[in-house]
Amino acid sequence: MKFTIVNEKDNPHMKRKQLVLAVDHVGGATPSMTGLQTVLSNEFSIEPERIEIKSIYSLKGLSQSKASVFIWEENKVENLSKPKEESKKEGE
Repeated sequence: MKFTIVNEKDNPHMKRKQLVLAVDHVGGATPSMTGLQTVLSNEFSIEPERIEIKSIYSLKGLSQSKASVFIWEENKVENLSKPKEESKKEGE
């Protein structure tokens, strides 16, 4: 999976960077949010908890998608590649 940055905007008030990406996924399905978060984490050498994938849309008839991504200055989101912990109900 390869990506190129189409648009990049710094938002110092919200303490984040807003990106629009063109993601090429030739021979494969639309990338998952987990997969894209992992690729971006490796590419930018930052924690996955700082990368929030807002949306991924496939372009009709192409092996390409458009993704909207926020990169936060602090850890704000959960790491999608880690399994979720099951919460126990009260009284159990």
